[in-house]
Amino acid sequence: MLRINTDLDDFTHSISHDLRTPLRTIQGFSEILIDEFSEVLDSEGRDYLDRIRKSVYHMDTMILELLEYSKLSRKEVSFSNINTKDILREIISIREDIFVNKSVNIEIKEPIYDVYANRVILKQIFENLIDNALKFKRENNDVNITVWSEISFEKILLYVEDTGIGIPEDSYDRIFNIFERLQPKEYQGTGLGLAIVKKGIQRLDGKCEVVSELNKFTRFCLELENSK
Repeated sequence: MLRINTDLDDFTHSISHDLRTPLRTIQGFSEILIDEFSEVLDSEGRDYLDRIRKSVYHMDTMILELLEYSKLSRKEVSFSNINTKDILREIISIREDIFVNKSVNIEIKEPIYDVYANRVILKQIFENLIDNALKFKRENNDVNITVWSEISFEKILLYVEDTGIGIPEDSYDRIFNIFERLQPKEYQGTGLGLAIVKKGIQRLDGKCEVVSELNKFTRFCLELENSK
């Protein structure tokens, strides 16, 4: 079974790279059409071309996320004491243009405890949870994200909660499946973000649980080792 999984991961990594080559070609020719022939096209033609560009962008995003998912299985994982708060600050700083928006709020409740984990993987997990909260907001409502932590015996519990559209209780397990999408089509996504969270937490020998109420909140809980 281990050999099969390894071969499958290798195949996924290889095919993802191969898929990006023709996609870049489509993107390149689309940009040429826009730059050099946009005046020749009527409004319907420009609309079709815009749809092609959006589809290419969506496909490229899916491939990149599939590569990230594959890398989580392939990479060797080294553990060390991780400053969780620093990771959160870095993620917020990168998304500064989003969080300056008055309708988007993130609160980091002190104290945020350090964990024994892998920094790159933990950052990927937080990035996908926060991006998920930003993406699946309720219409005409602010985005409110809260992050906090607790000590539970020798474990650290890290919580990420949002006030978005929520998840049906009977779908808690399904949301972590690769390419699984439960949301209406108006919400853009690849169905890989939470699969990356699940794969990442498995590589950290941790646990991830979710509790949600439709149109009220979603709360993810990560259980990881306390810092040494």
